[in-house]
Amino acid sequence: MLLGLPMVCGAVLAGRYDLMEKLRKAGIKLGIAFQIQDDVLDVEGTLEKLGKSQGSDEKSSKATFVSCYGLEQAKRQVFTLTDEAMKNLESLPGSYIPYGSKYAITDYFKPSYDPEKAKPHL
Repeated sequence: MLLGLPMVCGAVLAGRYDLMEKLRKAGIKLGIAFQIQDDVLDVEGTLEKLGKSQGSDEKSSKATFVSCYGLEQAKRQVFTLTDEAMKNLESLPGSYIPYGSKYAITDYFKPSYDPEKAKPHL
């Protein structure tokens, strides 16, 4: 929800009310992905990357996506939400995604999950 409002505000300020719903949905998905990625980084990240000590959520007994669903499911969910948000943004008319911003978003979220490694080996 946190990123949905700023994206809708951008559409309103631009007078593009027709884009509000797509931007809202993309913002919500990116916001949730961001929070789950933060939970993943709390388990796997470093002090330099996090700005806090690793495992601080667990030490504080916080309920996180990782603690509720597990690390691999959290990584899959970040990948899925980011992918859905980017597809939503890519469907916008014109050049609404500045060059390079797609890669900045996907580079932040997707490295924690490799769908090829997650496929069952038969």
